[in-house]
Amino acid sequence: MRKLTLGLRDHVTGLYHPRAVHGYTADQATKILGLAYTEERMHADLRDEHRVGRATYVVRGELPTLPPDEYVYGLDIERLRRPRSSPDEWWEGDFVDFVFTDRMGNWTGYMEINESKDDRHLDRRTLATIELFADLAAIAIENAHLYGHLLRSSQETEGYLRLIVHDIANYCTALSIYLTGAGESPELPDASKVLLQKAQTQALRIQELVSNVRRISQLKSEEARALQRIDLSAAMSRSLQRVKEAFPEKRIVAQVQTPGKPALIRADELADELFYNLLHNAAKHTPLSEVTIEATVTEKPDRWEVRIADHGPGIADALKPHILPEKPGLVPPGFGRSLGLSVVRLLVDRYRGTIALTDRVPGEPGKGAAFELTFPRA
Repeated sequence: MRKLTLGLRDHVTGLYHPRAVHGYTADQATKILGLAYTEERMHADLRDEHRVGRATYVVRGELPTLPPDEYVYGLDIERLRRPRSSPDEWWEGDFVDFVFTDRMGNWTGYMEINESKDDRHLDRRTLATIELFADLAAIAIENAHLYGHLLRSSQETEGYLRLIVHDIANYCTALSIYLTGAGESPELPDASKVLLQKAQTQALRIQELVSNVRRISQLKSEEARALQRIDLSAAMSRSLQRVKEAFPEKRIVAQVQTPGKPALIRADELADELFYNLLHNAAKHTPLSEVTIEATVTEKPDRWEVRIADHGPGIADALKPHILPEKPGLVPPGFGRSLGLSVVRLLVDRYRGTIALTDRVPGEPGKGAAFELTFPRA
């Protein structure tokens, strides 16, 4: 085609604007791109009598009826005055429009041929082929619009989430301070002190929940961090200390076995969060005042193997698929306690590792659960 125009409908104003042109001089292109057509004008120009396909319109211009803005397209006045030599001759005022439509049938744009290559009108087969291409372009345009809408909605939801998480965290901090102060009162009965201690524990649990929500949101929205060499044994040691501080009402006995040298993997500063959530999960789900956690790091030729096991009630085989998210960031419905494990899954995936939920004693789920992880050596 010698001359071609691509136009799109503005979803805010409803006007159709030429967005790209081909075959025109720079001055003509500037003028064409400055035009705008209303919905009424589009339908007046492209009437049913012009339609030769599902969304293809062949318009044969006539000199007395050409609107003034058509001359912006650089029409040759001398050629306009000459009559057609044959019905299939491409006259100066002719154009063919392939209309883009969305899934509801609404017009969203057009591709317009303003001058054919050989000064002849296109045959039906060629028109049908171009119409197919126009349909694909319409799908791409609609998908781009939907993606933009979803992205804006996601960003708005993310903003609300951050605001809610921030406010809840502040409320929990204040609540924890008030509960601590009330529990230190010398006049408070012992029974009330026990209740306040339980309330304090629940406030800490809420803070932990908020922290996990914030972490998941951060991990799923931020750009990938640069990975560096991290000692996972040291990360596990720091995380274990944090877990002990998070459960002051429990005595946590940790049986840790490490290779006695740095167990280096490619990770980042969030590696502590990975092990903290696994260790925290073990302590939280052991309904005893004394919690025993086994943590081992084993060296292999090409990887490090980590096993974290507890002596709690364990997890039945039928429930295991529901506890550990199958995909990064997926929280199984009805299993809110897997929120921390979603953080774990996200980080394991980021560090190119693997994770599996098994029994502490193989074949005996009632004797505790175990998480087995592997990470490539750095």
